[in-house]
Amino acid sequence: MKKIFTLILLMVFLLKAGTINAQGGDNCAIASGSPVVLPFTAVGKSTCTGVDNYNAPLATMTVPTCIDPGFTQGKDWLYYFTATTTGPVLIQLTNITTTPATSPRWPSISVWSGCPGSGGTCVGGIAALTYSAMIMQFNATALQSYYIMIDSYPVIINTVPPDTIDCINYNISIDYTPAPTVQPTSTNIGFEQGDFSGW
Repeated sequence: MKKIFTLILLMVFLLKAGTINAQGGDNCAIASGSPVVLPFTAVGKSTCTGVDNYNAPLATMTVPTCIDPGFTQGKDWLYYFTATTTGPVLIQLTNITTTPATSPRWPSISVWSGCPGSGGTCVGGIAALTYSAMIMQFNATALQSYYIMIDSYPVIINTVPPDTIDCINYNISIDYTPAPTVQPTSTNIGFEQGDFSGW
């Protein structure tokens, strides 16, 4: 009986772990089918399990609001969420590495209102050159759904032979940026009279 109970607990744990690791997806349908809830944090994520589904055409980009289309040409991974409040959302990638490991890091984050490959609008983006961490913030609107696309610039043509980045590995966190704390106003401060009793 004890073995059966232990086996059931192990199965439940593995199913939960699989669900957590499955968040996001290689395309819009998979990502929207497994949405993330903010705050969201995941370790050991990668675009290596994806393919290059979405390449942003130049016509959809509004510089400097979005990123250079070249940074959407690598293997991509998407996260989908619906904003529960209006305000700034912070996206952080840390421990960014590439596969193969000898490649420079050229990752990007872009945020889309609608699917990137189906007429979605890029509402913000950032690209990095050889950084191991990057941060992006954008303003979300309550009840609006967004796709966050993690991608990269796949070929660096300045090297001989050209250096190809197959995919990037990273840790990710997505959360609402807390509003600044409003400090209470001080009263009874009379600098001219030397009266600091309000402190």
